[in-house]
Amino acid sequence: MNSLLSGGGFGYNLLSEGGFWGTWYASLLVIVAEVILFFLIAAVLYRFLFKDLLNVLFALIFIVALSWLFILLIIAQVIYGATTKNRFPVFTSEYYAGKLSKPVALHFFTTEESVTDGEGRETGERLLSGYGKFLRKTGLYKLPHLLDVLCLRFSFVGVKPMRLADTRFMTESEMKRFQVRPGLICYLVGTQEREMPYSGMFREDARYAAKYSLGKDIKYFLLGVLRCIRGEDKSYLGEAQNADYAEVLLRKGEIAQRDFDLAREDAEKELAEFFADSPTAADTPDRSDSSDIADTSDNSDRSDKEE
Repeated sequence: MNSLLSGGGFGYNLLSEGGFWGTWYASLLVIVAEVILFFLIAAVLYRFLFKDLLNVLFALIFIVALSWLFILLIIAQVIYGATTKNRFPVFTSEYYAGKLSKPVALHFFTTEESVTDGEGRETGERLLSGYGKFLRKTGLYKLPHLLDVLCLRFSFVGVKPMRLADTRFMTESEMKRFQVRPGLICYLVGTQEREMPYSGMFREDARYAAKYSLGKDIKYFLLGVLRCIRGEDKSYLGEAQNADYAEVLLRKGEIAQRDFDLAREDAEKELAEFFADSPTAADTPDRSDSSDIADTSDNSDRSDKEE
């Protein structure tokens, strides 16, 4: 007993500078325990706080880590515009129905340039630029999506973004999908079904909105990134892969052309009111199937300005 108190015992060795807690593996154990505790807290509070917090945190980390690439691409775009004497904005945007079905902007690097006639006057047409081909082939034109996640317009993982006009034909139960933000990666990447109709997607959307969790979102994010690296298609989106909801309804004869046109006009009015002081969405990027990140790319050749 005296030897323990005098400093030679096991308890003293643990607490002493040269004991267990003074070793590198003890520090590692503490770090691991803290990480586990953090994820446990994040999992419990994920729906109330940590989904948004983690979106902002990781978007900021990615932006800082890729800041050199952002700057390089912006400079290259400005130089290309100057050498071709074709001025165009660095960024373009498209608009979708975000959380609570409110309009939100999704930003891209501009990939198109104006077509001019023999006298140098713009014809109103736009074609994919030489620099834009590079951006689309590499998928780098989607890099500004990180800014939209940082601003909580979008989430890394969420429901598939939908056009404002589509919401005019959705029922109250189908609108439950808008309880969460649209995602750059659709959670459906984790499903096995490949021919899901819109009605099935809306049911799954409502389930996701009611039961999403940290563990599942991590799984969907990793699956989405893996599909992007492999260059796989978006067949998991089913009917939503190649057509907007309103277009599918029109094609099936479930709505008339007049209903379709009125929905677009109504969406255009809502967009004009909501973004009265924002730039228009007239310039939009072309379609690209090169990446599973941002499932919006399947319909990105259509502007909400046309709605």
